[in-house]
Amino acid sequence: MISIRKIIASLFISTYIFSQDIKISDVQNNIQFGPMVGEKSITFGVKNILEELVQDQGYDLNPNSNDSLQVELVYYGRTRKQKNIAIYTKKENIVEIIAFAKINQKGKVVKAVGIGKDLRSSMVILNNEGQLQRSTINTALRKMCEQIIKKLKL
Repeated sequence: MISIRKIIASLFISTYIFSQDIKISDVQNNIQFGPMVGEKSITFGVKNILEELVQDQGYDLNPNSNDSLQVELVYYGRTRKQKNIAIYTKKENIVEIIAFAKINQKGKVVKAVGIGKDLRSSMVILNNEGQLQRSTINTALRKMCEQIIKKLKL
């Protein structure tokens, strides 16, 4: 009975010693122009995506950790392209989001770019502008966060 307790205790201690933990700091929105200036929902979204990706890499989230992932959003750009041939229209909305990230313990700063595309085609021209879908922005944010994790080698 004593040996089972020692085995369980040693497994617990070894797991505790070798587990990696990290804190995701609040994301800073330093975008200077466009519809995402000061947008709080985009910072919460980035933080949630980063937490999910970090946990997928085997890290534990710990608010008291020495390692802190800091992300700063610096650019949000949107481009629209449209092609017309007679009554056929093809529209492409492209979203680009750029962020800088670093882990304070390592001090390495990386630049990550996320790009999302939304393609639409129709046979009749109904709207010249077209609305940007939220899923396009979410795709760009997710790609940017994946680049952060990959470049920081988490």
